[in-house]
Amino acid sequence: MKAINRLYKYLEYKGIKPTRFEKDINLSNGYLGTQLKRGADLGESIINKIIDNSLDLNAEWLLTGSGSMLKTHSGGDNNHINNSTGSAIVTGGGGISVGRSNIRGVSRQQVSEPATGYDNRPAAPVTPDVSGDVEIEKLRALLAEKDALLAQKDIIIKAKDDIIKAKDDIIQLLMSQLSAK
Repeated sequence: MKAINRLYKYLEYKGIKPTRFEKDINLSNGYLGTQLKRGADLGESIINKIIDNSLDLNAEWLLTGSGSMLKTHSGGDNNHINNSTGSAIVTGGGGISVGRSNIRGVSRQQVSEPATGYDNRPAAPVTPDVSGDVEIEKLRALLAEKDALLAQKDIIIKAKDDIIKAKDDIIQLLMSQLSAK
């Protein structure tokens, strides 16, 4: 597997679209996709741009595939992706979060992001969720939103039905007045 393939795995893990990443590190639009299609190697300057802008990406992993995808941070923060199982263990800020990444086809569960990283935003605090409760809550919220939209649709349909009935009544009244003349 080449560095370009590993970069795509990293971008997928982080939820970053390749076109956004290209723009953010000043690559031409479509460069990464072209390199992936060709199975081409990434040049030194491109790799330097990637590493300089992806602070949590382990350069050794990107270049060789050895080690973990994410760097091990000093000061008690340790972010590790086990390449054989896809399990992620993220520690830091006094807590531990264990979950799954989407590496090797395993579905991603909630994993806290490193304290600094690609977009330099601080990581949001994450509570461990091994059972899928977060996904269930997201689905419940979507279901509630759908129900609200259906209720709005029903109100609109009723209002239109009332308008149609009122127009029918007016037509009947006008017809009766016309036939009376």
